[in-house]
Amino acid sequence: MMGFAKGKRTIISVTVCLLLVYTGLLSVIESRRGDFGLSGKEHGIWDLPPMLLSAIAGEFKGMLASYIILDAGSRVGSQVERTVDGSFVTVNQPYNCDTLYRMIQASQHLDPVFQQSYSLSQGWLPWQPCHLVEKNIEILETARKNRPWDLFPVLYLAFNNYFFLNDYKKAGEILLQEAASRKNAPYYLSILGSRLSKKGGDTGAAIAFLQSIISNTDVEEPGYEMLQQRLLALQGVMVLEAAAKEYQKMFSVYPEEVGQLVEKEILSPVPKNPYKLEYCINQQGQVFFDRPDCRKQ
Repeated sequence: MMGFAKGKRTIISVTVCLLLVYTGLLSVIESRRGDFGLSGKEHGIWDLPPMLLSAIAGEFKGMLASYIILDAGSRVGSQVERTVDGSFVTVNQPYNCDTLYRMIQASQHLDPVFQQSYSLSQGWLPWQPCHLVEKNIEILETARKNRPWDLFPVLYLAFNNYFFLNDYKKAGEILLQEAASRKNAPYYLSILGSRLSKKGGDTGAAIAFLQSIISNTDVEEPGYEMLQQRLLALQGVMVLEAAAKEYQKMFSVYPEEVGQLVEKEILSPVPKNPYKLEYCINQQGQVFFDRPDCRKQ
């Protein structure tokens, strides 16, 4: 018990010391804003050069990283305020997006494996009003490098490329590369990745990745059959897209349906779709195995 009490006192003492150092450094930064190039910025200890920040934190880098993230988290979201008539209202807090990014970046530098750094980044930076998508991707790439066991940075990276940057191909590549390199990777990574690669127009790459993954997947593993189905569907897509291009060369327009390829003796037989749907060719010659009404989109 005495050892526990002593350890507890040590932790409290260290925390108090760090808070004092943090407060003192804020005063120093305030008095020397020009020296640190912070004129016109909201500032704090997070603006110190990374090497100096690490030296100050010493062996307590993780603790200081947590403190900075707590500070950052307190600046975003909403808060309850009391009105003049005594009632309470919820209002959104105004916050500086660039400051939030610098705080997250400093926390991640201090503790590269700290999960809350990239979680806070994903929760706020890519969205309005910040829309700092590229800076958020930078944070996620660092997390991906330093947390190889963690799948979420990978999923967030793919999501950002898909949702914010409309880069289907890049999103698909991220998921497929992860599925190919990660031992016991969830089967949905390759399925989602191949779907996004298909949307990005790189059917061949999606097929190559799936073949690589399947060759290293046991037939008894959950999802193996789904991988095989996705592979067969994409192989059918590639055959039909090649035939549609040939049709376009001959008639200066893409076929409206797969049957026209057989009619003109460009293709026979039509590849089977393992999902029991009709393949669909849109006006740009893209082939879909899961959207039989693609021409209406």
